Amino acid sequence: MSTLLIELGVAELPTDAVEKLSAAFLKEMTLALAENNINFSNAKRYATARRLAISIDNVAEKQDDQHVEKRGPALKAAKDSESNWSKAAQGFAKSCAVSPDELIIKKTPKGDWLFFEGIERGRPTKKLIPDIFQNIMDRLPIARRMRWGDRNDSFMRPVISLVMLMDDQIIPTTFFGISSGRTTIGHRFHGGKTLEISSAKDYEKTLANSFVIADIDKRHDMIIEQVTHLVSGIGQGDSLPVIAENVLDEVNALVEYPVAILGKFDSRYLLLPQEVLIKTMQDNQKYFAVVNANDEILPYFVTVANIQSKNPEIVRLGNQKVIEPRFADAEFFWKKDKQRTLFSRREGLKKVVYQQHLGSIYDRSERIAKIAQFIAAQSGFDEAKARRGAELAKCDLISEMVFEFGELQGVIGEYYAKNDGENDDVAAAIREHYLPKFAGDSLPETDTGLVVSLADKLENIVGGFSVGAKPTGTKDPYALRRASLGVIRLLNETRLNLSLDDLLRFTATVFAEKLKSSNQFTDISAYIQERLKGYYIDQGFRQDVFEAISIVRPKHTKDYTERLKALTAFMKHESATNLFAANKRISNILKKASKVGNVDIAIFTKPQEKSIYDSAKAVEAEVNQSVATGDYEKALNALATLRMPLDDFFEHVIVMANDEKIKDNRLALLTKISNMFLCVADFSAIDTSNLGDVDFSLGLSMNTAKLT
Repeated sequence: MSTLLIELGVAELPTDAVEKLSAAFLKEMTLALAENNINFSNAKRYATARRLAISIDNVAEKQDDQHVEKRGPALKAAKDSESNWSKAAQGFAKSCAVSPDELIIKKTPKGDWLFFEGIERGRPTKKLIPDIFQNIMDRLPIARRMRWGDRNDSFMRPVISLVMLMDDQIIPTTFFGISSGRTTIGHRFHGGKTLEISSAKDYEKTLANSFVIADIDKRHDMIIEQVTHLVSGIGQGDSLPVIAENVLDEVNALVEYPVAILGKFDSRYLLLPQEVLIKTMQDNQKYFAVVNANDEILPYFVTVANIQSKNPEIVRLGNQKVIEPRFADAEFFWKKDKQRTLFSRREGLKKVVYQQHLGSIYDRSERIAKIAQFIAAQSGFDEAKARRGAELAKCDLISEMVFEFGELQGVIGEYYAKNDGENDDVAAAIREHYLPKFAGDSLPETDTGLVVSLADKLENIVGGFSVGAKPTGTKDPYALRRASLGVIRLLNETRLNLSLDDLLRFTATVFAEKLKSSNQFTDISAYIQERLKGYYIDQGFRQDVFEAISIVRPKHTKDYTERLKALTAFMKHESATNLFAANKRISNILKKASKVGNVDIAIFTKPQEKSIYDSAKAVEAEVNQSVATGDYEKALNALATLRMPLDDFFEHVIVMANDEKIKDNRLALLTKISNMFLCVADFSAIDTSNLGDVDFSLGLSMNTAKLT
């Protein structure tokens, strides 16, 4: 058993690629070893912007021997009339490096065939590694590769060195014209420019002695520890660093020997929105901001250097000097913007084209305002606040601050609205109407924010479909997929309880008549329905259960949720299989029926007809009442009592009787029962063959013990 080390030295990689390439290199290498039947134990990755490396312990010296079985020609074609081996048999034997007499005969469904069975000896690992490595390099997730020199092969950046060792032995190969060896590149400023790796096991230690912390995960933890330690000494010791994972990953990729340094800036800049200060530090300088226990920003930052400076004070002052002009620019924009009210900017939105057929951003904000007012009225919320929030929601888009800090749209608007003395809920709605921005993002907390957020997304969806921008597999220019998921979450996970169809129909009315937006209702509804299915499947609900509920088309999204929970839990009930099967049988019978009338108990000829009729009548009111109040657990409990009389009915009654009156009466009886089932869902859509596949860890409220 040996330790394998492979390191690729490269020109500076893009910082956002280091983590991804490193993880992919490790994954692909371990998979390739396993696929090639090479045993190993621990695998570890190393990475900086200048190197990608892996080390793997206990790598076998050769592949495991493999039992090989090959099928040759049919026996009847393997020998001639004189029982001599045919050319086909001889050729097959030669390809297996044996004589024909060493082959065996096996019976197969198609007759007797010649087979070769043997042991294929494993090849030495050292011989296989170069090809494995080459294949992995070709498969790494690199969107844009580059070429250099006069070579035809390509990589993300020029390759400088290649270390490939099995313990202390070099595995000879050539990659990008560079021969493998034991020489790696050292730290850019500390230690030697090149380093010799005597053995694969000494790799990490050799680099560490020369100011290179090669372990990407170790550097990650070192940065957090250093930054947190520096910040903890500020003030009363309750200070915390703001460590965004994307910034941390970028800093980790930039440095090979992290040294955290605490810096300070002029406290006058604390008058700026702290989101602006934090974003400036993160995006432009890769600094970590500092906040107190109340999450209020402090006039400090932490930068991470790539050197152990003999005079860290100079490094500190240099970083402080760099950040000040950026804060000064932001301060200038902030003061200039506040010379006007946010509402006064609304007129300027008329000059900003949103879309050729949909008009300007001002036109869009007018549509959103009308939709928001409608939603507020339907929900019992403040209509004036809803309209005002919608009118102001887009006004910060033409401010200097948002022009400079585009990702802070909405956040800046909230600050300006508060500065103008707008209502707090209205101001919050300007920020909240962009929520949720991504899967799992938080939802608006204020009533006004909920209303404006929903209005914004509905307008976006209907407008997008009206101008032919329905999302495809690769294109979604108006982010309608995200907007649809936002609508679903807003209707299902908040205090809003509205009909999606009603909202879509009203939204269509606010668009220009020439767009014929109302004609898009069917397509939009179907599109959101598909997103809704995905939303519930992601939560662990079964697709067939969703389809069963979708057929009856509940008006409210929350109603879908309650039905899904109740029906999913009911599927564990002892009566579920028979009840669903009976419903499916009823559905199949009724498909053949023409117009069905009312049930006439006077022409019942079997006691089972009267029994199921009485049972259905006994639970009908309870089912209807339970469905009306959303108590689907109770409704399903009531329907479960029909199991026995239904089983008895189908065992003794022929529905399609020769007597037309009796047949029609029995069809009417089944229609009555089917309609009761359809109050909850169309059970015929449920696959009864795998009711055991239900995930009952979904946090459902139904107590299945009651289902008796």
